[in-house]
Formats: sequence, C-alpha cells, structure tokens
Amino acid sequence: MDEFASYFDSYEHSSHKLADLLRDLPYAPDKVTISEKIEIGKKILSDMDKWISCMTHGMIGIPMSQREEAERKIRQCKSNISQLRSQLNKIELKGSSTTEFDGGIAEEAFLSPIDREGQLGQSVLRRTDQHLDEAERLISEVEDLGGAVMADMHDQRQKMYGIREKNRNVDQQVDKGKKLRMTMAQRMKCQKIALYVILALCICAVIGLIVWLASK
Repeated sequence: MDEFASYFDSYEHSSHKLADLLRDLPYAPDKVTISEKIEIGKKILSDMDKWISCMTHGMIGIPMSQREEAERKIRQCKSNISQLRSQLNKIELKGSSTTEFDGGIAEEAFLSPIDREGQLGQSVLRRTDQHLDEAERLISEVEDLGGAVMADMHDQRQKMYGIREKNRNVDQQVDKGKKLRMTMAQRMKCQKIALYVILALCICAVIGLIVWLASK
C-alpha cells in the first residue's frame, strides 16, 4: 500500500503542476510561450499516465480490504486526467488564433475600448469554462463515490442474504432434530411397553407351571 500511496502522491503533484500551468496559459505574452508551455503540459500528462499505470500495476500487492479505496482513487485520477487533457487540447486549438492569445501587455495598450470589452468578455468566458470544468469534475467524483457506495450496499445485501439462508438451514436442521428425538422417544416407549408385556407373560407362565406341578 505504501508503494501505491507514493504513486498517488506523484500523480497529485503532477496534477497540481498541470492545473497551475493551464491557469496561466491564457495570459501568456505570445504564441511562442504558449507553444512551449503546451509542450510542457503534454510531458506532464505523459507523466500522469505513467503514474496511473504504476498505480494499476500496484493493485496486485494491496489487501482486499483496501482494494476498493485504491480502485476509487484510480477512477478519480482517470477522470481528472481526462478533463485536464481536454482543457489542454482546447487551449492548443485556440492557440492558432491570434485573437485568442495575442493579447499580451505590449499589444494591450493599443486595444480600442470595444476590443478591451471583448477581451474582458473572453476572459470571463474562459473563467466560466474553468468553473464548469471544475463542476463537471466534482460531479464525476460524486458519481464515483455514489457508485462505490452502491457497490458496498450491494455487497452488504448479499451478505445479509447469505446469513439469512444459513439461519434458514439451521432452523431446518433443528426441526429435523426435534422430529428425530420425538420419533426415538416414541420408539423407546413402545419397546418399554412390549418389554413389560413379555415380562408379565413370563411371570404368568412361571406361576402356571408352579401350580401345575403342585397339583400333581
């Protein structure tokens, strides 16, 4: 589990680095800087893919009691990296447009008021997109958590069914034991009565024999 936790921490570190890079990318001064940062982002994504692969292979040595939590973390990482990759791809596509990113400090001084308002509107839209992506990520995490809870409830239900079935089998065995005990008690009672009858017949026969012998 320590090895898995180390991989997860490395993934978290790379994820924070990429998130900071994506946050700064829209305000880069020129296309060259944007291109360089995009390449750095791609390398970070590659590292994150590697950490996810390491975590997946590291599942082999994790005890069953901790495996469910590890699987939840892997699903969370996959969802997170998918969103970050999507954001980076969007920025890379927009990077080819001069109106989207060529708004550095040097050019900003020559913008008209209308252009300034347009750029401000684009900034607001970008931030709104970021908030929507964050909300989507939170929803995905909630869905994963809900799925884990439902799976746990299903396991608990199956265990309860198993316990109930065992109790039913025990009740059946107890009933069989009661019936067998009653049968044996009745059989012993019948045998005892038969024994008393045989003993009485033997006594009568002995008495009869004695009387017959005495009469001679």
